[in-house]
Amino acid sequence: ASVNLAARLMAQKNHPGIMVDGEVHKQAQKINFIAFPPVKAKGYTDLVPVYKPLTAKECRWGKVNPNFVGRKEEMRKICRMALEASRMDRPSKMFFVQGDSGIGKSSFIVQAIVEIRKSFKVRMVDMLLSRNVCADGDTLVPFSLFRHIFGDILNEKMHDDDATFGSRSSSILSMRGREKEWEDLSIASDTSSLIQSKNKNIMLRLEQIADQINVPKSVVEIVGHHLLGNSKSKMSKVEKALDIADIVQYMANIFIRATSHSEMVVLALDDVQYMDSLSWKVLQCIFEQSKNLLIICGTHAMELFSTTMNEDFLKSLTEEYGDKNRFTTVYLRALDKKEIQMMAAKTFTCKPQDVDGEIATDVYLQSKGMPYFASEILTRCLKNELVTKIGNNKLGWNKNYKTDQNGVQFPNLDELMLQRVDNLSEL
Repeated sequence: ASVNLAARLMAQKNHPGIMVDGEVHKQAQKINFIAFPPVKAKGYTDLVPVYKPLTAKECRWGKVNPNFVGRKEEMRKICRMALEASRMDRPSKMFFVQGDSGIGKSSFIVQAIVEIRKSFKVRMVDMLLSRNVCADGDTLVPFSLFRHIFGDILNEKMHDDDATFGSRSSSILSMRGREKEWEDLSIASDTSSLIQSKNKNIMLRLEQIADQINVPKSVVEIVGHHLLGNSKSKMSKVEKALDIADIVQYMANIFIRATSHSEMVVLALDDVQYMDSLSWKVLQCIFEQSKNLLIICGTHAMELFSTTMNEDFLKSLTEEYGDKNRFTTVYLRALDKKEIQMMAAKTFTCKPQDVDGEIATDVYLQSKGMPYFASEILTRCLKNELVTKIGNNKLGWNKNYKTDQNGVQFPNLDELMLQRVDNLSEL
């Protein structure tokens, strides 16, 4: 039945990807999914939950890590910057999160978005959020970043006239529209028409915005045809090709106009060392000209993308904008033993003082303080019952698993590295 249903869901033209039901979702424990509203299906009495498995790239923006610990100072900085950026007519701000692979940059950004949203909710500030993970190879794809961003912001809300231009009261979360997209979906309905309608609305809004701010038709065609994948938006011949600087500015203008109704806009961008140079140019224009915008960038090291990022802009960020508190960068480092002990407490669902110090020491030495590996080790140890109550009434290592002076038999880093490589392969 599950295979039958999946086949019928994916038989629709322009389906959003692999679709499965709740039974498959339960069995696939190592795969993350995005849930769609349940559908009516032939042969089923009740509504059937529908899920789409996420690719490795999409999984980078998965659920909040329940074992997230530490980073208090970095979290305080980014939340304070977000709050400052949300005040009326404040200039945009940029926050860089640097660190080695596996240090927890993506987890930090996901957690930061949650904390920022909580803060905004208390202050009744609506936030428009767009997220993107740059992939290896995007460096060679012009405007690669804005394929995703324009899809988000142009799907946000239709502007019927100029009355809403600059209006902050009409702001809504970009996710609300996506959450409701599939509410009326059923097997009997034409799924492709829903997606086609969404694409049509995006193009309609793009054309409306272009008319309002006098964007040339050739730029609209570039955005529609090359970035949004609208095959009907054919490229027409022009007497004189636009200068690349003009195209960059027009694209920035489209972004600013499309988000002008929002109280606060957050762009969360991971692995920006792979971003192409033209995307950086548009992002620079947006940063320099926008208000109430926070751009969060995750990267290995800023030096890695100096070839695609304008050197003058990089210098301005670290000097001029840094002095004006519009640019901040943090470098995430390995967790210490105390933080490992806190992570163990979350994993074992107990208080930190109830975790024996030997656990924190052993896991710290084995993981080198890398959050991903520490979390994997602790989870595997709990699953394999390597942890038990010991003499001091704390949770410690099960002595039956002690083998020699090197400690307990939990997975080593080499095994976990291989497991991580497997998890990152595309579905």
